[in-house]
Amino acid sequence: NKMANFIIKRDRTKEPFNAQKIKSAIIAAAVDAGLENKEGSKIAEEVSNTIAKSVANLGEILAVEIRARALSQLDAISPKVAEAWRKYDRENGRE
Repeated sequence: NKMANFIIKRDRTKEPFNAQKIKSAIIAAAVDAGLENKEGSKIAEEVSNTIAKSVANLGEILAVEIRARALSQLDAISPKVAEAWRKYDRENGRE
């Protein structure tokens, strides 16, 4: 199963693509949004799997692009979680 090799972060450093990081971010946002653990995990699994598939043939992808793809899916399936993620990013100066 081929994965995107690298994510290019905001500071231009590269790190290996890791679907688990997306999953963790979504689970944290789901908790902030007041979702049950089981529901948050299910959403995180679905979104991270879709993203992993969508980037599988790319050598590199920008971290902001991964975030945009995740948020776009979350907007469709769980707007509350998408909003919690955006709020977290705003509060931590990441937007």
